Amino acid sequence: MARPKTPTQVLAFTGAFKAHPERLRARANEPHTRGVLGPAPDHLTEREAEVWKDILESASGQITPSDAVIFEVLVKLTVRFRDGDHHPRILAEIRHLCVQLGLTPSSRSNVQVPAQPPREAQKSFGSI
Repeated sequence: MARPKTPTQVLAFTGAFKAHPERLRARANEPHTRGVLGPAPDHLTEREAEVWKDILESASGQITPSDAVIFEVLVKLTVRFRDGDHHPRILAEIRHLCVQLGLTPSSRSNVQVPAQPPREAQKSFGSI
């Protein structure tokens, strides 16, 4: 299996674009997400809204509005799990979504962002 692509922001913070500016040019048209995911949508049940809040509080702000659909799927599967549906496929999907959203210890450790990025990285990333 191929290694997952390193997020653009991580490359910018580590100065990778200074050494390899072609990598920045190759990512010039990437969409940028800002902000954090807000409260649960109105169409979710009360139980699903509670689970939404529980998971979102433990996510440390890394879930953005562009993650809303995949996050909603995680919420719905988690409700099924908590209500007693312990089918292996449900558990596998929950685990997979948690990894994709950076909600497991190992997936969080894959991306580490310094508290203060180098000044040249900020300029490079900001020019996208």
